[in-house]
Parts: sequence; structure tokens; C-alpha cells
Amino acid sequence: TVAYIAQSWDALSREAGRLRQMETLRTDLALPPLPKRALCAHFKDEAEAATPGICEQKTCLPGSYRTGDPSDPCAVCPAGRFSERPNMPECDPCQIGRYQPSQNSSSCAQCARNATTRLLGASEAGSCTCPAGTLRWRFEDWCTPC
Repeated sequence: TVAYIAQSWDALSREAGRLRQMETLRTDLALPPLPKRALCAHFKDEAEAATPGICEQKTCLPGSYRTGDPSDPCAVCPAGRFSERPNMPECDPCQIGRYQPSQNSSSCAQCARNATTRLLGASEAGSCTCPAGTLRWRFEDWCTPC
């Protein structure tokens, strides 16, 4: 088994050398970088040695979303969208009858009683309107029949 381990180590070292050659060639030819996912899956030790922290997985908190590779930074949900759980692949739009004026939100606010929005992803309270046959008085927070 020692011989097998030695052979495996030699093969891995040769592969790492090829990776370094590929990376040098890629840089010389101004090609895009190798995908981190493939790099970290197959050559984590070498990748970490070259760029410490490159393979570290980040947790995207509620109100943000994962932009791609787990080691990429998280992006903030824009106004009108939210993510309620960590590590979501995208932010969801606020549902009909809800809105969110702030970025980085884990939920949306409910429109006033009986009011609703016309579209998904409302980003301001002014998007909430009373349905036909009702109106909202200036100082009231709900829609009342006409």
C-alpha cells in the first residue's frame, strides 16, 4: 500500500504541475480563469496554496443570495425582492399584496387591509392600491367600500 500511495502522490504532483502550466498558459494567452468549482474539487490544496481562502464556502444570509460558486461573495436582494433562507440561489419577488422598499430583506411587508398590488415585486407602499369599489381615506390604513 505504501507503493500505491507513493504512485498516487506522484500522479497528483504531476497533475498539479500540469495545472500550474495550464494556469501560466491561460494567463499568457489572456484566457478567462479556470472555474473555481473545478479547481477546488480537484486541486483544493494547490488552489488554496496559490490563493488562500479561494475554496472557502461562504454562507449567504437571508436577504442575500448566492451568485454562483459557493466561494463567490453573496449579493444583496434588491428592493421588491427577498430571500427568507440562507444560501438561496436567487431572491423571490414580493407576492401580490406585499411590497419591500429596502434592499437586503428577508420578507415583504403586507399592504394595508384590503389593499393589493397589481404586479409581483412591488418596492414601495405606494404600489398598494384599493380594489375597485373601495377607497382609502387619507388617515386610514385600510380600504373601505365607497
